[in-house]
Amino acid sequence: MGNPAIQRGTWRAITASLLLLFLYTSGVKGKDLKEGIKSEKVKGVVVTREGKLPVKSALVYIVKGEEETLTNGKGEFILNTWNRTPFELNVENEGFKPVRVIVNSTSETINVFLEAK
Repeated sequence: MGNPAIQRGTWRAITASLLLLFLYTSGVKGKDLKEGIKSEKVKGVVVTREGKLPVKSALVYIVKGEEETLTNGKGEFILNTWNRTPFELNVENEGFKPVRVIVNSTSETINVFLEAK
């Protein structure tokens, strides 16, 4: 049978490990999926501040998330996210100063203006 104190300690360690595993695997995304909440689509366009020219291949990503995408040749992007508004969006491209945008609504197109370094 063994020492009862060691057995209790082993069960506590197993229980704590299972609890941590459950908490790790049941993050917001898993919870949202279970509740049937759909992802949001963030649409936008990235242009130069001077000249309003489209910025191709700008990196667009959610600050607290895993979602990222690149702009197309017209500077447009579409990003699917599980984050709920408001959230922060970063836009970066070589030769330009990075921009952080607060997204309060996903129903409108976001216009991002990049300024040359």
